[in-house]
Amino acid sequence: MKGLIILALLLAGAAQAAGTSGQDNIERIVHRPDRVVMVYRALFYQQRKDRSWENPDLCDEDRKVALVPGDLEPPEVYAEQLATLRDALMHGKQVSFGLDGCYALDSGDTVPRIKLISVYR
Repeated sequence: MKGLIILALLLAGAAQAAGTSGQDNIERIVHRPDRVVMVYRALFYQQRKDRSWENPDLCDEDRKVALVPGDLEPPEVYAEQLATLRDALMHGKQVSFGLDGCYALDSGDTVPRIKLISVYR
């Protein structure tokens, strides 16, 4: 019983370690050769600059977040999440992301990793 309580506390701590991106529209989705997908937040059109997603893990960059195929099991989940992103972009729906950890880019910088996608009407 004591081991079960410790496991529950560890899982609760792990759930709190993740954060959210904030809710907004997607400006663009960029597909990389390694199947990692970068998602950019809608632009400030008056200022012509990218807006940042919230960055709970303090990754180097926050203008984009990464959907990484190996993070989602089974593999069908990646295809479903990608379809959800495309649908939200095409229909102008707002999204928010559950984020956990950072993904290392080829440049050496890191971006937040998507673990969950929520779409709003």
